[in-house]
Amino acid sequence: MIPVLLVAAVLIVGHELAHIVTTVLCGGRFQGLVFKGLAVGVQLDVTPLNVRQRIGTGWAGITTEVALAGLLAGGALGGLWPLTVALWAVGLAAFDGVLNLGPWWTHNDGARIRAWNRELALEQAS
Repeated sequence: MIPVLLVAAVLIVGHELAHIVTTVLCGGRFQGLVFKGLAVGVQLDVTPLNVRQRIGTGWAGITTEVALAGLLAGGALGGLWPLTVALWAVGLAAFDGVLNLGPWWTHNDGARIRAWNRELALEQAS
């Protein structure tokens, strides 16, 4: 059970840190952590960012999570830790990708990315 929790913690922390770092590097602000039940997220001020930068901050979380899962899987294949770590990393990253990018609620990464893509399309059409 401990390896699963460690893998999940690495993926979650990496995901949220990616949102924070990308936002701050683009000129936005990190405003704090948000807890809703079992879900954890970050409060970000992205108003100074242009639409493309906002889309980038949205994709940063899941992209980093996939990269971390790949590193964990590579380490397992290289014999650094058990193969089950790789399976959990890939499985949890896939599950979180579906959870974060799906149209399940209006405040997940996917909903924001879709809204910003619509905004970008309107900008380009005008």
